Amino acid sequence: MPKSPTRRRPRTVAALLEGALHAFAERGFDGASIGYICERAGLTTGAFYSNFASKQELFFALLDARANRVLAHFDELTGRVESQPGLLDELLREAVEPDEDAEVWTLVSLEFRLFAMRHPDAAEELLGHEQRLRAHIAELLRRVLRAAGRTPSIDPDELARLVIAVYAGLSLRHGSRPDAGQPDRLAGRVLPTLLHALSEAD
Repeated sequence: MPKSPTRRRPRTVAALLEGALHAFAERGFDGASIGYICERAGLTTGAFYSNFASKQELFFALLDARANRVLAHFDELTGRVESQPGLLDELLREAVEPDEDAEVWTLVSLEFRLFAMRHPDAAEELLGHEQRLRAHIAELLRRVLRAAGRTPSIDPDELARLVIAVYAGLSLRHGSRPDAGQPDRLAGRVLPTLLHALSEAD
């Protein structure tokens, strides 16, 4: 019995997201046509337009999917810190260990950021996504520090900005300078020090 469109849709969307990730990494956001994305996904352009109105909409679906996966991992680690506060530094190091798509995603996100700098509508939508991500990370930082008996000494949103900037900067440097050291190892040393320096014991 053939599968219904409703049952096929999650697989189609997953294939388009995977195809887009690699197409954007290979050709950049501007350079990767919808036709090429569909070719990488093994689908027709009709399948694309049945699920997305534009390439930009597809990118933000890709961004949401990655953010949700990363935040679910951070949520799980935060729960472990809350049950075992002594593991804070160890779990912070685990939080920045790269997944299999980390290097590809660094390239893709940089490509889109360059595109957004030239397109105000994309920049505004990207800002909204980043604000929601930062708010979630700020809340997780409050939770892990509270579990460790500490309170941020600066605004948690600013602390989240610093944490994100440190890892993003190290990832970007590694992408352009492979000899610069693995970003997870550097961040794993820097982030615990940063959190302790910018928080106070209760």
